[in-house]
Amino acid sequence: NNVKTLADNFDNDVHARTVFAEFAEALAEFLARFITHDKPEAVVIGGNIIKASALFLPHVEATLAAQGIHTPLKTAVLGEEAAMVGAASLWHNVSDSVMPPSQVRTL
Repeated sequence: NNVKTLADNFDNDVHARTVFAEFAEALAEFLARFITHDKPEAVVIGGNIIKASALFLPHVEATLAAQGIHTPLKTAVLGEEAAMVGAASLWHNVSDSVMPPSQVRTL
């Protein structure tokens, strides 16, 4: 099943709830190691999964809080487009430093 189907069946399907609970546990375990090692100011979660964040993010936050980790978890406003916009922005900044816009030719 895909995430949307699982999310749609969350209230009536114990298996769907189990999948989200297991996902939340795995994500919390990963984030705990990442946050402890890298100490970010916040963590932004993106992609289509954020459409179902209400079904797992509170569990992730509670699991992290129980470990004394209170780094804010945010959902990307751009959803699954966030990575593409970030990559384009980085490319734009790097390309400007390599070749000023006034020297770029367009076809």
